Amino acid sequence: MILLGIMKIRILTKKDCQDIVWPNTESAKLARDWIVPLMDNTSSYISNIEVELYLLKINDLFLPVSKSDTSQIEQSYVVSPRSMLLYAREELERHSPPFVGYPLRPFFFCLDYLFQKAQMDKVVMINNWLLSTNLYPKLSLEETREIHQKIRSYFPQYAIMWRTLSSTFQKDIMGSLEECGYHGFVNRQFYFYEQSSSVLSKKRGKKSLQRDRNLKEKSSYEVFWDDGSKSFDYKELCCLYKKLYIEKYSSFNPQFTEKIIELWHRTRTMSFLYIEKDNVIYGIAGYWHLNKMMTVPLFGYETKLAKNPFYRLLTLALTDHFFPQNFPQKSIEHYNLSSGVGQFKRHRGAMVDIEYSFVYFKKMSLLNRLCWKILIFIANCIVKPIMVWFKL
Repeated sequence: MILLGIMKIRILTKKDCQDIVWPNTESAKLARDWIVPLMDNTSSYISNIEVELYLLKINDLFLPVSKSDTSQIEQSYVVSPRSMLLYAREELERHSPPFVGYPLRPFFFCLDYLFQKAQMDKVVMINNWLLSTNLYPKLSLEETREIHQKIRSYFPQYAIMWRTLSSTFQKDIMGSLEECGYHGFVNRQFYFYEQSSSVLSKKRGKKSLQRDRNLKEKSSYEVFWDDGSKSFDYKELCCLYKKLYIEKYSSFNPQFTEKIIELWHRTRTMSFLYIEKDNVIYGIAGYWHLNKMMTVPLFGYETKLAKNPFYRLLTLALTDHFFPQNFPQKSIEHYNLSSGVGQFKRHRGAMVDIEYSFVYFKKMSLLNRLCWKILIFIANCIVKPIMVWFKL
């Protein structure tokens, strides 16, 4: 445990990053190779994200920090509380019966107007990797409290937010944030695997995975893991991602450009696998890991082919890659499957938990504080029951 007297916390700009000596730590490599390049212009890497980026340095640990204001573009929900509201409306309309989702449209329209007046997007997000699922390094209670104090003093006019926290993996952080005056609210349900409670021991999971393997054996499509030598057409990979996550699901998802996919591939901050047939790529997935957990933010495939096997082939390859025979050194112990396609994941033995965000808005305007309380009420008292009831 780090003593408070010797804890060194700094907030780094792009210029500061040019002068530091990078330690040989997991978070330092990710920050140097991934976050620092984005500091110049985030929207050239993710077209619907326009924020200022900083790095929070705690001894040899690095966390990305995003600062957003009212933007000229429609921001992704990963940086914008206003877009979180609009994304929640989309999800309700998509997954719940019409008598639940559509009557709420006027209510959400009025709230959106109110959120804009309250400058809800005036927020600083800690450990924000600009993805739907943020992975967390190991943080002590003292570090969490000191981070809060540092950010609060550095950005006194902004709300402070931590996204994608869960009681399974960040219970201590959540408790520490509550002590600091943060308010928690539900984001979504997410699914995960742990090597300590293998899906391979669950009868239903074994049967579903075996069906996927049978499909793979009969399929004319092949799945390959890239060792870094593959020459990709990054624009093609970007199109496959957008066909699934932007065109099929929501424009509020991060809209990756070929520039960030090239960066991830070149720096090896993500590991890539792809589906190919006759030298044509039909599917792509990229995962990254931190603190013994992996997740897959880059995922896409050709959606216009009827009854295609691409989702099942990609998820099977990732699942087989995760379990112990492929990680004998226990370098990765947890696999965050994110949200969505809940029935599919449950049938393959995935466990489920609730993901939360925590926000501190004590110093904000009266209207801003009121809007945060409304958002928290909607998330915890309306969205959560619907989400749990319909297993979204």
